[in-house]
Amino acid sequence: MLPLVPLIMLIACASQDNRNSGPSDGIGSPPEVTVQPSSAANPLAQKTEAPAGTPVFTLAWSPYTSWSALASAEAFGYIDNRQGWQGQFERDNGVDVVLQRMDYVQSFGVYGAGTVDALLITNTDAFAVAGERKKSSGDATVAVFPTSWSDGADKILVEDEIATWADLAGVPVHGAEFSVTQYLYWRACTVNNVAGRYGSDYTFVNLDPVVGSTQFAGRQDPALRAFGGWSPETFTVLDTRNGNEDKADDVRDLFNSSMLQDYEITDMLVVGQKALDRAGGREGVRVLGLAMQSMTARSRDPSQQAQTYRAISPQFNDLDNGAIGRSMELTHMMGPNDADVLDSPTFRANMPLVQEFSVVHKLVDSVDAIPMAWGTKESAPTALLRFDTSLVR
Repeated sequence: MLPLVPLIMLIACASQDNRNSGPSDGIGSPPEVTVQPSSAANPLAQKTEAPAGTPVFTLAWSPYTSWSALASAEAFGYIDNRQGWQGQFERDNGVDVVLQRMDYVQSFGVYGAGTVDALLITNTDAFAVAGERKKSSGDATVAVFPTSWSDGADKILVEDEIATWADLAGVPVHGAEFSVTQYLYWRACTVNNVAGRYGSDYTFVNLDPVVGSTQFAGRQDPALRAFGGWSPETFTVLDTRNGNEDKADDVRDLFNSSMLQDYEITDMLVVGQKALDRAGGREGVRVLGLAMQSMTARSRDPSQQAQTYRAISPQFNDLDNGAIGRSMELTHMMGPNDADVLDSPTFRANMPLVQEFSVVHKLVDSVDAIPMAWGTKESAPTALLRFDTSLVR
């Protein structure tokens, strides 16, 4: 896991072992890189100036488990996040990839406006941003590979006395409106057989998860009895409220993404078709794929894991290795070698649910407003949201 009015509302509110056993054909095993593993230890590691005229490819990203890992690839010399400088994969592919860090909802706006080439996003938000990009620049959106899937990372946390979904009736859940948390809540109502009471007895209230996690953890607002969010904000709540002997302070993990279908909440790289069509577009995607696959491999390798987690920390709220490892257990990192996930029957069956959520919440006008397809530009020329893993195979 927006039309103009909801998008503006969201931006205004923002301040905010992989289950696949092995790699498939495609980007392949990451090559050996001899650059020093820490830019702090070797500050010259990434300082290779890009030649004049090198095509620039821009990516908007926000702190999250797999996305922070991708941004941390520069610590190992794979990429250099800055404009005008290159890491190994950028040099090898003749492109200057620039990573722009921002709050998640803010990243919707810049991609939707067409001011960046690519975006790291959750599939649940894909129809809305694809629609906005079409409106702003006439561009289609292409999902090229997954970066992770949420297997418990997205949560609805509640006060201890709310023990069942029936107990939650009449208690508003606070979280990022129209985003993956509201999708989780909407689906939870279906799973718990109260879909007909969604919006009446079961309501959702917009709240920046960064602000909300602190408020809920500190019991600052008596009306805030249920909170939805993702890592690391959920860790703020759980560690503060459940990390002591006072059981009266406990909160419950009432519902989380592990209770949905596999791959129902999948994080992925999306790119504008116009960016793919110009110089440096496909090369930019390849560089990001190589970097993502390299970081995924490092995170799974016991001999490299601790060093990798330390490199991720500055890009992920300065979490320590234990918290990052905990996040990795709930958010399974993936890369281009796992691209089959986006083509799988399971993922394909989940996307109509996302489509329905987008229509119900008026993020798109209708199912037909954002045509969805799997395949290449040539095979699906009218699709505005297309899944094309051939770009990394």
